Amino acid sequence: MFFAAPREFKPEEIEIAVNSGIGLFQIDIKNKKLKQVAPSRPMHPDEKNVIHLMSRLGYFKCAICDCYLNKKFASKGHKYKRQIAYFSKEPPRVFICDTCIQNLFNMLLPDLKERYAEKKEVKRLTKKQEVENKLKKFDRRLEIKSHKIESQIKNIKKYLKERISQRYKKAIKEIRSIKRELKSIKKLI
Repeated sequence: MFFAAPREFKPEEIEIAVNSGIGLFQIDIKNKKLKQVAPSRPMHPDEKNVIHLMSRLGYFKCAICDCYLNKKFASKGHKYKRQIAYFSKEPPRVFICDTCIQNLFNMLLPDLKERYAEKKEVKRLTKKQEVENKLKKFDRRLEIKSHKIESQIKNIKKYLKERISQRYKKAIKEIRSIKRELKSIKKLI
């Protein structure tokens, strides 16, 4: 473990750092240099802690080949992309990289490979059936709504015909009454 600061360390600070096994670096900002003032004691961290730290930094260790993979490469289609298969939810996460999965899969018996392929096909068909069922439900809802709209249109047409018919009859009555009045006026003249 190291500590770095942009200043000179006092002799007491150096003594404390040496006794506790912490290395010190002095940062020279003007010259952009780093100078080691005190060395750090060699540490042998617990592997579980290393894996936990690496997972917090976005790296995962394959449980078989011990390779580390950055999460960014896996998610953004990088040329070193490998699929991560998680086997635990809590950190440190354990995974098997795509290369190891492929090697394990190649070691399986052909019968097991076929069963695996069948399961994938069943999943695909199940998903397809779910989509078809959703489409049928959507079609049924659409049909019901279209019937409602057609019914509303018929009612509106019927209402408009009645209103037009009423106004037409009323207009004819008014015209007849006007004609009668005109006839009565002509007779008077």
